[in-house]
Amino acid sequence: MNELVGNLTDDTASITGNIEENTSFDSSLGAITKGDKGDKGDIGPAGANAYAIAKKNGFIGTESEWLASLHADSFFSYDSLYEFPNIGKFGVIYIDTGSNKTYRWDSENRKYFCVGSDYSDIGVINGGKA
Repeated sequence: MNELVGNLTDDTASITGNIEENTSFDSSLGAITKGDKGDKGDIGPAGANAYAIAKKNGFIGTESEWLASLHADSFFSYDSLYEFPNIGKFGVIYIDTGSNKTYRWDSENRKYFCVGSDYSDIGVINGGKA
């Protein structure tokens, strides 16, 4: 196929193209109308609150302790990842100022995971039209 062009607006759609040399087609769906609005679905069950989700994911402590863990004092800066505590705390962000990376502690896997990095570390951005 040499060329295929589509056009879609709020109320029309069409496709034109060339299949082979000296052969072309033009197809139009014509006017597109919007259908009636459907019925509203049933209300789903209430979801868990954030504290319940934190408990389910390993937080040990009261709701007050959990709320306190969300405050800015839950960020600790170190010159290097190698200076972090051997065992971290849930809900705490650890900052490696030497590499400009942020980490979180994963109790289940008993290790730190990088959750933020300097833009200069990015080698390839996949996707988009940069």
